[in-house]
Amino acid sequence: MTDLGIDFGSFWAWLLGAPLRVVATIVGAVVAQVVITKLINRTIARSISNRATQIDRREAARNLDGEGSAILLAERHAQRASAIGHLLRSIAAVIIWSIALTMVLTELHVDIGPLLASAGIVGIAVGFGAQSLIKDYFSGIALILEDQFGVGDVVEVDGISGTVEEVTLRVTRLRDASGVVWYVRNGEILTVANKSQGWTMATVDIPVVASADLRQVQQIVDAMGDSLFDDTERGAMLVSPPRYMGVESVNGDYSIIRIVSRTEPGLEAAGARAIRQAAREAITSAGIGMPSAEALNQPDPSRPTNS
Repeated sequence: MTDLGIDFGSFWAWLLGAPLRVVATIVGAVVAQVVITKLINRTIARSISNRATQIDRREAARNLDGEGSAILLAERHAQRASAIGHLLRSIAAVIIWSIALTMVLTELHVDIGPLLASAGIVGIAVGFGAQSLIKDYFSGIALILEDQFGVGDVVEVDGISGTVEEVTLRVTRLRDASGVVWYVRNGEILTVANKSQGWTMATVDIPVVASADLRQVQQIVDAMGDSLFDDTERGAMLVSPPRYMGVESVNGDYSIIRIVSRTEPGLEAAGARAIRQAAREAITSAGIGMPSAEALNQPDPSRPTNS
């Protein structure tokens, strides 16, 4: 006891007790959050870097002019990784500070039972009021983890067709063919038609004269498909060799044959043009006639006409 009536021994004993443990808890929570955040950021950055390297090697190995495709793939993976990283950081922060707050209140001898009960009631009320928002976030997490679509994909969502420009935890941003930007809530997405995932189909219809030997046409088309697929320049967008599928329709002077092939996502139009040109060259080089423009413009006599 001093002249001022203060027992410094008791004061230091108290100061080194609960207050020090409270400060240590807060400092520990800050350090834990910083460390975990850095680990998550480093893991995400490494994942993005490794993915970009894999894409570059794949494009170089295939000797394709796929710079645009590689950029979209890298951006898609980067966005998914960033979204997952944001989610992990948020979860880690909530867990760390929830534990820290509970420890601090315990050190301050606060009865946390009523607080937990009140927090539960408030949580239920907030949950009911923000259930659509919570639904959007959980749906966004599922979309990202399952990789249903990503940046650069051409999709149809609830009757809206467009290119995916951004996927976040709450909304998906699409841009349609006319340039209009659509924001679709993830919680409202029930069905998705992804036209760019894996491969797409190029379908080409070629007219040949009715007198043509279709077996010979099939052999010519299949040989053309193998040659085009092996061509590193003209067949760069093809995933499988073009194949003769048969006669699609018959008119009086000509028959329409169908050729199909799998192409890289989004390159079905370019693939169809390459197949059409190569098939026309191969068929005419074999001496098989093709109908004139006048014959093609004549109405099909097998189809009924409206009187």
